[in-house]
Amino acid sequence: MAWLKSWAGKRRSSNDTGSRVEAVLLHDAAAVSPALLELIRDEIVQTVSRHMDVDRELVEVRLVQADGGLRLLASLPLRPPGQGPPRKAASHG
Repeated sequence: MAWLKSWAGKRRSSNDTGSRVEAVLLHDAAAVSPALLELIRDEIVQTVSRHMDVDRELVEVRLVQADGGLRLLASLPLRPPGQGPPRKAASHG
């Protein structure tokens, strides 16, 4: 059975490699550099953080192919009220 576990592990590794290649191709097709994607991530986090307590360490922003086009997906985990560092009051002026 060790050979089966070894084979299954290789298959998973192949899937991971395929996912990384797909991500690179999507970024290239959209002309989006990793630096630009990181800038977009930071701006989204800043904007949402003005109104909600975002767990910045767990934020994910990525490009995916869906419905015949590219989509930018953002996942912003929120902290329960009172669980994170205090936020500065937003100035509206």
